[in-house]
Amino acid sequence: EDGIRDRDVTGVQTCALPISAALQGAATTWTKVATDFAAEPIVAAQAAFRAGEMWQRDNNFAQAETQFLAAAKLDAQRYGQRALLEAADMQRRQKRNEEALASYAQVVTLDAASSRAQEARVWQGRVLQSMGRLDESIGAFRKAVDGSSKPRQVMEATNYLAKALILKGDFDNAESALQHAEEFVNKAIAADAVQADALHKALDGMSARK
Repeated sequence: EDGIRDRDVTGVQTCALPISAALQGAATTWTKVATDFAAEPIVAAQAAFRAGEMWQRDNNFAQAETQFLAAAKLDAQRYGQRALLEAADMQRRQKRNEEALASYAQVVTLDAASSRAQEARVWQGRVLQSMGRLDESIGAFRKAVDGSSKPRQVMEATNYLAKALILKGDFDNAESALQHAEEFVNKAIAADAVQADALHKALDGMSARK
C-alpha cells in the first residue's frame, strides 16, 4: 500500500500518510548525493547504500540492487560484503535465482568466517531448494552447518538441513544432523551457563525436531 491509514473506532478511514512517496523522495535524494560526490568514493558509497535501503523499503528491488552494487564497488572495504549480500537478496526477490546464487557465493568468498558469509550460505541452500535442486541444497546446508561457529548459527543451518533431508526421505541423516546440533549447543551451554535457558528453548523450537 502507498500509505498507513488511520481509522477511528467505527472503522472509517480518517487520514493517510504517503509512506511510499516519502521513501521514493529519500531514495532519490540519496541517489543524487551518490552521483554528486562520485569523486569522493567514501561519501558516495554511503549515500548509495542508504539509497538502496530506501528503494528496498519501497519494494523497488531493481533500483535497490543497483545502488547496493554501486556501494560495494565504491567502497569495498566498508561496504563490499555487506552491500553485495543486500544485492543478492534483491536479485533473489526479483526471481533471478542464478544471479543471486552467484552473488551469495561472492559474499562467502570475501570473508568466509563472517556472519554475513554464514547468512549467504543458508540462502544458497534455500534458493537451491526453491528451484527444486534438493541434493544441491542439502550440500549447501551442510556447508552452512560446517561454517557455523555459534550455537544459533548451528541451529538455523541444521534446521534447514534436517528439513531438506526429511523432504528427501533421508530420516537417519536428518536425525544425525539434529543430534549434532544438540551436542554443539550443550557444549556451548557447558562453557556459558548464563545462556542455558535461551539456548534450550531455541533448540526445542527447531521445527525439524517436530
